[in-house]
Amino acid sequence: MLYPGDEYVVNQPHDSFAALTRYDESYSRLRLMAYDVSAVVHLSELTDAFQSCARSMRSRYPQILLGRLRPLNVRIPDLDETVTMTIADGSLTRADKNAQADVEIYSQPLHYCLAQPWGMGTLTISGRFNLLRNERNWKGFKALFALNNAEVYLRPHYLFRRQNWGYPAVQIQDSIARTRISCAEPAATTLKYNTRGPIFREQGLLGHHPGARRGAPAARPDRLNGGTDRHAPMDPD
Repeated sequence: MLYPGDEYVVNQPHDSFAALTRYDESYSRLRLMAYDVSAVVHLSELTDAFQSCARSMRSRYPQILLGRLRPLNVRIPDLDETVTMTIADGSLTRADKNAQADVEIYSQPLHYCLAQPWGMGTLTISGRFNLLRNERNWKGFKALFALNNAEVYLRPHYLFRRQNWGYPAVQIQDSIARTRISCAEPAATTLKYNTRGPIFREQGLLGHHPGARRGAPAARPDRLNGGTDRHAPMDPD
C-alpha cells in the first residue's frame, strides 16, 4: 500500500504500516475536508460544443460510418436533463421524459469530452460517467473519438495522409513492446506517487511507457472517483 509521496521498488520488501496509518488519519478528517464541485455548464454551451464536434466528424468520416452509431441518450444530473445526441446529423435535443438514458455524465466532464479532441479519453480514464445500457453503441462512440484524436480520418481525400498509415504501425509497435516487457525479466522499476498523480519510470527496457503520449497530463487521483462529480481533495500531508 502506498500513500501519496511514497516510493516502491519492485522486488524489494515494503512495509505498508506507515501508509495505512496515514490513510486512517486522513479518513478520520474526511468530514472536515472541503469538497470541490465542478461548475455547471449550461445546455446551450453543450449544444454548441456537440454541434462543432459533429461538424468536424462529418467532414472527416463517411456518412455511412457515422450513421451506424445510434443516437445516444445522455442523462445530465446537475442540469436535471436527458438529451439525445445524434452524431450523423449533429443534433442535440431534449429527450422525451420517458426515454431511458444510455449513460450518465455531469455537464462539466461532458462539455470537456465534446470540446477537446482528447476529451473522450480523459472522460474514460477519469471514470466520470456511469454507463447504464447500450454498451456496444457507447463503444462505437469511443472508437470514433479515439480515431479522431489520433488524426486518423477516413474520408477518401484523407486516406493517404501520413497519420493514417502511421497509426497501424504505432499500434503494432506498441503490441510488440508490451510483448517484450511481458516476456523479459523484471526491470528495476520505481513507482512513485505524489499529489498530482502516479509517475511511472522504467529502467532498462524502454525509455517511456509504450502506451504513454508525450505531453499528456497525468490524471489526478482525486478525480478518479468512480463516476461521481463530487470528490474530496487529497490531503497534502
